[in-house]
Amino acid sequence: MFDHLHPTSLLAKADPAASFREFAASHREGLLNAAGLLGGRRGVRLALAVLDDLASNRSLTRRTWMQTTALLEILSLERVQDSESEECARFAAINPCDPVVEEICALTDGLREALERVNTDHRPVSRGVSA
Repeated sequence: MFDHLHPTSLLAKADPAASFREFAASHREGLLNAAGLLGGRRGVRLALAVLDDLASNRSLTRRTWMQTTALLEILSLERVQDSESEECARFAAINPCDPVVEEICALTDGLREALERVNTDHRPVSRGVSA
């Protein structure tokens, strides 16, 4: 009756956020640097919170999801049009020809793709359920 189930397919679905975790772990330093460059201390705090949550929690919590979305907003320059924001001042200080711009764009695209993969396979759980 259960002979049609493949154990490897069950294991592959066991952690739908695995590719997101792998991306975050392999780009940890770059994410922290980009978050600091564009978002200052707030950006670094968000990046650290996301990276630490991904490393310590098996489930992708709603809190981690929201923090990752906020980090993605910083990296994708969602708030730079607000001339009063720290992000605007930090962005204005970056030379567009600096190679770091290309690196940040690649990191942002990678983070967005990793989130989209998780979003198609997994919905974040509340903190009470993941504990």
